[in-house]
Amino acid sequence: MRCLSTRRTPEGFLRRRYELADGSRVSTIEVPVDIWARNPRTALRAHIASRQAQGVQMLRSGAALKVVAHDLDVPYESVRRWAAALKP
Repeated sequence: MRCLSTRRTPEGFLRRRYELADGSRVSTIEVPVDIWARNPRTALRAHIASRQAQGVQMLRSGAALKVVAHDLDVPYESVRRWAAALKP
């Protein structure tokens, strides 16, 4: 993984763009811990979104549905939904 750029968002958070080993590019936003501590639901949503993004990335790289569900410790049905959303 290689960091391509680091910028500040209008809200003042750090946004980093990375290029992964397979050539795909991802962005991350670094949000201070005190903001997450104020709203636990936001943290949970961010965690779920992170798992989904990881799962979609694995599916795009050719991983089997069961492998993605096992590696990310998420329900198999969720992975099936993500895979169905990828199909045109």
